[in-house]
Amino acid sequence: MLVKEHSIIQQHIILAVLNQYRHLLKDFKFIILTLASTSIYISVYVYLSQVPFLLTKLHFATGEFSLFFIPISIAFILGGIISKLMLRKGVKFENRIILPICLFITSLTIVLVTKIINLPLSGWLLAIPFFIFTIGSGIGAPNISSEALSLHPHRRGTAASALGLLQNLAAFAFSGLGAFLIKYGYDGLIISYIILAVLPTFWIIIYRLLI
Repeated sequence: MLVKEHSIIQQHIILAVLNQYRHLLKDFKFIILTLASTSIYISVYVYLSQVPFLLTKLHFATGEFSLFFIPISIAFILGGIISKLMLRKGVKFENRIILPICLFITSLTIVLVTKIINLPLSGWLLAIPFFIFTIGSGIGAPNISSEALSLHPHRRGTAASALGLLQNLAAFAFSGLGAFLIKYGYDGLIISYIILAVLPTFWIIIYRLLI
């Protein structure tokens, strides 16, 4: 009897969770914001799947790799600080997400221009554009994720788990893409920058058209 009751309770829980996800999937704004947040989230995975091989080509020692990635952490923290300052000043969400998009486009522009003028590959060329990009990520990722979760205050836990699941699946898939692009050298990284800059920009434009 107890086993049967336990089975019924489990079925009710599963149905309740599925119903929660059904509500989320019907919310187009939530889906768009989730895709935008995920597009930003994958950037570091794509970058880190390629850059160590490029650093090896530049004859950086393995022990120097960790020092090279310290600026990435600093950039993300800096982005978070800027985000908090914007929140304190009461900047609307629609305006807060403009800055990260501008930074993404700026980093992509730097990469494309340096390629056009045939600037030699260096550690600085690998670090500076992504430093700028990561500041944008530090601003955009928490703001977009927070806005997505705010759309469903009564099912925030389910929304957060859905967001986290998609982000991790995308990180796995796109890190594989980054590994595939390694064979193209720095050109592969440029392709990654194009993807990483265009994807969040596209989803944010779609979101702006919806509101």
